[in-house]
Amino acid sequence: MPLSPSSRDPIATDMDNPAIVRLDAAITRVERVIDGRRAAAAELERRHAKLKATMAEAVAALDEIIANKGGSGDPPARDAGAKAGRR
Repeated sequence: MPLSPSSRDPIATDMDNPAIVRLDAAITRVERVIDGRRAAAAELERRHAKLKATMAEAVAALDEIIANKGGSGDPPARDAGAKAGRR
């Protein structure tokens, strides 16, 4: 007795079942969300590394300013015009 095409191919039989079709669609949606979250996490990791490097440079610059007391040790010079305007 010959087998029908659907009985020889279990996947064809499964895809005729609406519940299996819905599950397959749900799995596809979940996989899409996972891929999106992985991409977002990778972007966040890249941005964090960049921010961390920038902050390290800023802290190093501040450390240098503090160590040198701003260069001469005197407060920064003010604009002469601004000083004269206060008198």
